[in-house]
Amino acid sequence: MFAALSVALPKGYRILGSASDGPTVTVKIVTTRRCAECSSCHRRSRSVHSRYQRTIADLPGNGRAVLLRVRTRRFFCPLRSCTQRIFAERLTDLAPVAARRTNRLRASLEA
Repeated sequence: MFAALSVALPKGYRILGSASDGPTVTVKIVTTRRCAECSSCHRRSRSVHSRYQRTIADLPGNGRAVLLRVRTRRFFCPLRSCTQRIFAERLTDLAPVAARRTNRLRASLEA
């Protein structure tokens, strides 16, 4: 069953769809940026190594918990001498590195 829920996303993301599972709404998201910056040498890369999925909790909507399933990518670093051969694209405008909550949810909980 699809959920009628509006999720405000920062620039660079696109919603693929959403589904409702009782008290939880899951929203599937992908990044739309063409490249990512290496966290070590700060060079940009377009060479995708692989993809993976992150699950991040967002602010509740319509009285239900909201989970964002973000399909993100790993890239090859273009600089051969860089110690970071493979790196993951950062979603810092959505959530900090390795965080399980969005910036909005964290700020709401802190308040």
